[in-house]
Amino acid sequence: MIKLVRLIVALQLIIYYGCLSLPFGETSVQMSDTTSITSTRHKKGMKKIIQANICDLQQREAPIYCYCDHSGLHEATDVHCIILNTVNADDAMWSHFITSQMSIERLELKVRDGVHINYVPSKTLRLLSNLRNIHMEYANFDEIPEKGFSNISNAHEINIGKCAITHLRKNAFINMSKLSFINLDDNRIIEINREVFVNLPVLKKLFINRNNITLLHDRAFKHLTSLQELELRDNKIAVITTDSFTGLKSLTRLILRSNRISLIGDRTFIEMTELNELELDQNMIEYISVNAFAGMGKLRKLSLSDNKLVKLEADVFTGAPAINFLDLRNNSLSTMTFDNIKPIVTNLYANFSYLYLDDNKFICDCKLVWIKGLRSETVNQQLKDSLDMLTCFLEGHNKTINNAEAGIDSANGNVVGNNGASVDVNKPGEKRQEHTTANNMGTDYSKVENGKDEEEEGEYDEHYEDYSDQTVKYETGKPQLVNERMGYIKHFFELKLEELPCPEQSMDDPMVSEQPSSRRENAAVASTAFAQVKHAATIGQCLILVALSLFV
Repeated sequence: MIKLVRLIVALQLIIYYGCLSLPFGETSVQMSDTTSITSTRHKKGMKKIIQANICDLQQREAPIYCYCDHSGLHEATDVHCIILNTVNADDAMWSHFITSQMSIERLELKVRDGVHINYVPSKTLRLLSNLRNIHMEYANFDEIPEKGFSNISNAHEINIGKCAITHLRKNAFINMSKLSFINLDDNRIIEINREVFVNLPVLKKLFINRNNITLLHDRAFKHLTSLQELELRDNKIAVITTDSFTGLKSLTRLILRSNRISLIGDRTFIEMTELNELELDQNMIEYISVNAFAGMGKLRKLSLSDNKLVKLEADVFTGAPAINFLDLRNNSLSTMTFDNIKPIVTNLYANFSYLYLDDNKFICDCKLVWIKGLRSETVNQQLKDSLDMLTCFLEGHNKTINNAEAGIDSANGNVVGNNGASVDVNKPGEKRQEHTTANNMGTDYSKVENGKDEEEEGEYDEHYEDYSDQTVKYETGKPQLVNERMGYIKHFFELKLEELPCPEQSMDDPMVSEQPSSRRENAAVASTAFAQVKHAATIGQCLILVALSLFV
């Protein structure tokens, strides 16, 4: 009897330790009718090897659960998996992707909240020879190591957003001859180093939005000579130079909105001769060099809204003569002369042009006369409507206005708006929030050639912005305090030309009469009107001289 008990115990131990010696995937995954079982000859008999089908796992305790378009062995092409429990990098579970579904073309791996996956299953990805699209989400990578994504022969797209990535190591993405798109949105990447993206000959799109990037190392993108779209919005980039974009000779679209850029230096974008769309909205730009846009002959869309621009250099757009979309809303510009706009003014006559100037600090004077000429000549109704809403500050003269009459809050010096709220008109943020309409116009600027837009005119109607719906509405007939000067906020087109002050130094400024135009009758009218302003000023000077001579 004792011998029998010992024998039973021995058998139990053998079974127990034998089970422990098997790989995880062979013990925790229950076989289904599609599970493949093979036999191999062993010295002491037959041994069964279980190959689990990741598309038909029956065991509830399996760490990965997958939904597939087909459940048969090697039939699935579209596989969506949820990682339910922590899986080690060398776990046999990863091998089941290879042994049961070698035809996968699209693989999605989402990590359940609370599960920690801090590695890229690189070996599995490389061995899936048909894999084209890789999507991973909610992992805890911290970094993409060297060759984390490499030699995936047929990969076209890699999307690894929301994976807590902080660092991209050297050669993190390398040797993928068919890769066209990398999406790294919504991570924590702090910088873009050199040699991260190497030997990716057909990469067309690189998105790294909503990260913590503070630094773009010089020549970080030098190997991406085929890249067409680069998005870096919502980061903390403070400095950009020519070397930041070395190698991007094919780039057509660059998005840098919502960063911390304070100035644009000479020839910053000179490497990107094919660029036709540049978004720099919602930065801290105070100064743009006169040669900042040099060599940008194909640039058509330029967005600079929500910055801190006070002045534009006279020939700032000379290097980008094809611009037909210009957004300068919500800056601190005191004027916009014809010298500023002259290189691109003929583009603005056409129906597909866009010019946004509202929410600035324009001073009402004759430097703005060219806007009246443009308003009368353009065929673009939306442009006319936007210009109609343009306001400027007309300083009051020879009149004392007390705070109550001006609608000034004596406690803080701010203007009291229509709703009774105190508003500081010197703060652009009080006027308007993000200009989403201008940033999402939907126009394909690559289709605009030789002054013609391939899109139907009616398609622009859906992007029309209602300029009457402003965050703060000012009473244009009421005295107001702006930049410590008392005056009136006026709708520019309600002012007569003779009412516009004309500073002495601006008498020789080129006005609307110099605009190249196919509608000379309109330009002539504006030119005559401006001549009347100058003539009136001359008469006034003569009268002053006569009066002085009488006293002498």
